Order: sequence, then C-alpha cells, then structure tokens
Amino acid sequence: MTPRVSPESKRRLRERLTSGRCRAVARVGVTVAIAVELAAIRALGAFRKRPDEISGEALTIIVKTFERPRELRRLVRSIRRLHSSVKIIVADDSRQPSRIAGVEVVRLPFNSGVSAGRSAALERVDTEYFLTLDDDFVLTKHSDLASPLELMKSTPELDIVGGVIVNLPDFATTDYSTAGLFPTSRLPLREAGTLVSGLPVRLKVPNFFIGRTSTVRRVSWTDELKFVEHLDFFTRACGELLVVQDERMIALHAKNPFDRDWEERRTNVESSWRVLNQRYGASTT
Repeated sequence: MTPRVSPESKRRLRERLTSGRCRAVARVGVTVAIAVELAAIRALGAFRKRPDEISGEALTIIVKTFERPRELRRLVRSIRRLHSSVKIIVADDSRQPSRIAGVEVVRLPFNSGVSAGRSAALERVDTEYFLTLDDDFVLTKHSDLASPLELMKSTPELDIVGGVIVNLPDFATTDYSTAGLFPTSRLPLREAGTLVSGLPVRLKVPNFFIGRTSTVRRVSWTDELKFVEHLDFFTRACGELLVVQDERMIALHAKNPFDRDWEERRTNVESSWRVLNQRYGASTT
C-alpha cells in the first residue's frame, strides 16, 4: 500500500529544496537526472522508426525563448534530427539573443514577455500551418507531427491540434480533458470531449500544438501579458477556434524547477494579473 503524502508535507519539502544549500544540490541532481533520461530515451529511440519528415513548405516551427540559450540549442538539435528542412523562427527577448545557424531569430526588447514573443514569431510565419514550442521542450521519435498535420489538411474546420507534454524527470503529464477557462460567456464551437475526426475536443491544450496560421492570428496573444498568457489565449479562443488533442504528438518538457533566475522572473506576474483582473474580473485571482 502506497503511503499518502499530505499537501502540507509536500509544501514543506518544496521549501527545503528551493532554499539555501538544498537548492544548489537539488538543481544539480535534477539536471543530472534529466540528462541521463534524455540520453536513455535517445538511445532507445535508435530502434524506433523515424517519423515522417515535415516539409518546410507546409509547416513553420515557432519558439519563444528567454535567457535559456542552452535549452534552446538542445531543442533545435532535437528538431533537426527529425525535420531537417522545416523553418524555425525563434523570438528571443534575452539580454543577448541567440544566434543559431539556419534559424531565424526575432530579436525583441529585453523581457518583452511570452505573449509579445509568440505574436512576433507568428507574424513571420508564411506557411499555412505552424507548430508552437517552449524553449525547454525536446522532440523525439515519439513526436509524430506528420499525422496531425495531414489531419488538419483534410479537416478544414480544425484550427488547433494539441499534443501531450511529458514532464521530466518524473514523466508526469497533465490531463487537459478537465481543463477550464477564465469566466467567459463564449460557447465552444463543439462540446469538450466530443470527437472530430476521431480526436477529442478540448477547451485548452499544452503550449505544444499545430495551428492554422490564418485563424490563430485572429486570436493571437495579448502582448501585455508576460505570463499567464496560455489560459488567456484559450479563453479568448473559445467560440472562435476548434481545438482537439492528439496523443500521437508527444514532446518532452526538460525543465529544471530549481533554475533560480528563470523562476524569479516567472513568479513576477503581478502586472499580468492586473490585466487579467480587468478583463475577467477579480475572480481570476
């Protein structure tokens, strides 16, 4: 029988791990664990059939990055192993934006935020479809992009096909079948859970999705939001875009939760919440 750990015990443990010397030890431990897991996954992938390559004429990959050049390069390498010709556009608001051969980098003012970066990258897309990724994701041979892309081509009513994110080092995933939105009077185009071309409709999917460029641009992201942009995007997309989820699309999320610099910026969300409170009401807090 598995012992239960109370939320309070988890909170105390998290505080210990994220402060003082424990943070440094935990950061190294998680970094090593993730590196070992990625190496093992890639080694095991040698025996797996490579997914069909995506044509650069059909799909563009967009990535928002901030102060994580090592993770960004790791992501680009993982993309190139699978799709050598697809165009990659990176929106970078770091102090020193990255330069990567074969990648178009959109340089933004420092700390412009996630939303401004995604909007800027999307504006550069000249293909009918795009794939959005975070900079600490990794694609593997389990990342089937060709199948959902072909589905979108054959199903004009679809606007977004979301994938599945596997978080390292614990291999946890998020259940988006129960994901909610901010308070809204908008009604979804299809009821959540119903099937379109065999895939379940969702109100929200991860930041790993293939979108129809023309329709997603109508919604886009709110530039004032440096954080919490994901829930806002899908709240505004409700009634505008038809969203489904395809479990054949899998990406690894190789994020170190003990990266102090990134977490300190990520927790500074007051300005974003002020915008959201004005838009949706005080209940959003």
